[in-house]
Amino acid sequence: TSAHEHTGKQTYGTGTYTLPDPGVKHSHNFIEVASGVKYFYWLFESQKSPTSVPTIIWLQGGPGWSSFLGLFAEHSPFPLNKETAAVEIRTHAWNKEANLLYVDFPGEVGLSKGKENSWDDSLTNFDMFMKKFFADNPNYGKVGVYFFGQSYAGHYISGVVTRKSKAKNEENWG
Repeated sequence: TSAHEHTGKQTYGTGTYTLPDPGVKHSHNFIEVASGVKYFYWLFESQKSPTSVPTIIWLQGGPGWSSFLGLFAEHSPFPLNKETAAVEIRTHAWNKEANLLYVDFPGEVGLSKGKENSWDDSLTNFDMFMKKFFADNPNYGKVGVYFFGQSYAGHYISGVVTRKSKAKNEENWG
């Protein structure tokens, strides 16, 4: 399935939030990683040259917090105003220098769907997410893929990276 790509003013969900138009190309979609399990992502292209900069993958901690927290409160081009709940434009967003990929992980977190039975299932599914995302978006990740997160995301990231580093002969993500 293709991503929903946007530049310009878009309304999401029930129409509560309308995104401004700073000329940022962004896309969002679900990727099916296992039967009945789909991870939601939202990608913001770099405002420089998307194919010549690294891709940052943001995983939120919690556990159980959506990556929308980092997206709307911390470093995407679209912060939420705490007083008015209006979506604004962040002048120092991280996508000035890198592509930003927010992923709701593991399953049942945020907009991601489906139940995973174990931590091992979650790690296997995230590996599948990465393979499918970069197969569908081959221009991202060529310069590098970096994981960022906060709080419990340290457990997520260390699990994902350790699993990948042990799979010596597997294909790369990016």
